[in-house]
Amino acid sequence: MRAYFVALTILASSAHAAEFRGSELDRVCTSIPEREHALESQVVLSAFNQYRFTGRAFDREVVMLYLCPGGVLSSGNYLFANHFYNDVVSDFRAAYVGLSSIYGAPFSGGALPSQGMNDKSFPRIGNEPKTYIASWKGPDFFASMALSSQGDAAGLTWHVIFMIKPSNKSSERSN
Repeated sequence: MRAYFVALTILASSAHAAEFRGSELDRVCTSIPEREHALESQVVLSAFNQYRFTGRAFDREVVMLYLCPGGVLSSGNYLFANHFYNDVVSDFRAAYVGLSSIYGAPFSGGALPSQGMNDKSFPRIGNEPKTYIASWKGPDFFASMALSSQGDAAGLTWHVIFMIKPSNKSSERSN
């Protein structure tokens, strides 16, 4: 698992169900392939306690990653395509709006300002790309979304990452 998932601060507040794309967190993963097939996603990997699909979410092409140690869903993730910095903001906004409609208003990251896409303060808290972050919390889950950078031969690119996992209370109840 990539190290940047560990760095995400997951401190949010909402009272919505603990699920990812219709699969309940802390429950068996057996129905995930069938559910993703119904959503017209393509299987990339189905082994080693994880499922990886390509498909659409928030009107974007994304990779969906399900981690299922012991056959139980412990984490759901969206990995958006790499873009140059100026282009990744629209992915962040689309995911932010979509996730807020699912999980409620985020705890951190605040509401998106109403300024246009060219406003340099939109939608981040600070002045650096690393400050694009939004986090949600419900009784049974923690979730966080942020921008992550990646260097390659073409230069620095960015993508949006989202992770949802059961809260400690939820995991304690299922043990």
